[in-house]
Amino acid sequence: MSSKKDKSGPFISGFGNWKPVSTTLHNRRASEKQSRVPGVEPIRDWDPSTATAGDSIPEGLTPERFQATMEHLAKQEEDLGSMPPRVYGSLLECNDKVYMLGGTDLTGQPLNTLFMSEDPLTDWYQLPPFKAPKAGMSTHVVDGKIFIFGGSNIKQAGDNSVEIFDTQSQKWSQGKTIPGDTFTGGRTVMHNGLIYLIGGIRDGVSSCLNTIMAYNPETDTWKMQGFPELNYYRYATTLVLKNNLLYISGGREGKLPCDGVECFSFDDNRVSQLATYPSKKVFYQEFHRPKDSDFYLFGGMDYPSTSPNAASEMYRYDIRGNEWERMPDMHMGRADMGVACYRDKLFAIGGVTVNARGQVEPTNQIEVFSPEERIWYKFKNTMPTPRFSPHVLEYKHKLFVYGGFDKKPCGALERLEAR
Repeated sequence: MSSKKDKSGPFISGFGNWKPVSTTLHNRRASEKQSRVPGVEPIRDWDPSTATAGDSIPEGLTPERFQATMEHLAKQEEDLGSMPPRVYGSLLECNDKVYMLGGTDLTGQPLNTLFMSEDPLTDWYQLPPFKAPKAGMSTHVVDGKIFIFGGSNIKQAGDNSVEIFDTQSQKWSQGKTIPGDTFTGGRTVMHNGLIYLIGGIRDGVSSCLNTIMAYNPETDTWKMQGFPELNYYRYATTLVLKNNLLYISGGREGKLPCDGVECFSFDDNRVSQLATYPSKKVFYQEFHRPKDSDFYLFGGMDYPSTSPNAASEMYRYDIRGNEWERMPDMHMGRADMGVACYRDKLFAIGGVTVNARGQVEPTNQIEVFSPEERIWYKFKNTMPTPRFSPHVLEYKHKLFVYGGFDKKPCGALERLEAR
């Protein structure tokens, strides 16, 4: 379906405004070893590098020494300015803190940086980097640890490393590498204590995988044998886990869009073919609301196409009936947008659209879909920064949008807070 001009209304109310966030990025260089803090001897069960001024004074340390330690640590924080431009990284929450890992910078080079914030509205801290710069890696959080699987490295090739960040000790360790030479583009899901990697790429986009792999974070071991093959060779899929059934849909087969939908049963260890997508597009979005038994497909760009054409159509997949249903269109055609489930509604954030001159450009328009009403609402307040491929995260009842492309990678951080 062709991209359409923005319709008037209906508008949604009950939300606050989008606001640009003015943050400061610090380099926290506080000592990992207590002995590096001048005049402070190591004290059992107390680490001054993680202490704050509001802490009680530990036994064996005088108030004067405690104050001197706090002043010393305050000097170890270097102001690095605002958050840098970034795209294709991982924005996630762990233990009530927000972490931003990897991605690519303005020049397209992969990064190995790690940022953390307890208050994304004000301060971010640069933590120890991981070993291999990469973008598009698969990540998963388990028991206070962040696991990074593969990714695209500095040579734009797959990387099979596994790196683990302990958010308590703030230290990195190496896990057992992913079997095989290279890996990127897989998707992860947790089931019965194992992290499953679904699909992916080896040796460039022409070598897609149809595999299921399982990693045990407790034993740092991989299980490769005993799983059925998937029906499609693909990467960047969407995963929905429901009642021991894993629904695998979309993604790409090399450079082509994949319209396949299949289901892996953890109970039966079998893969079943399901109804395929009603249309093939690239840079579309899928959405699943956890309380629902279905998911949605919407937007995207026609492929192949002689001219850019952003789609506005939306489809709902009924898991129980194994069928697709056409839903109301969005108000504007768009692709490669940010998506979030916020206050029980679907948010389509930014993306790329096609203007009246047939040119592709980023948008700052927001639309909100109510599954109960089956209506797309326009959001009155646009995002301050037009962009596509943003990182989106709900954190403490606020919706944060960071980075993405504004024709080039940007570092804008903006948030929406519900009234």
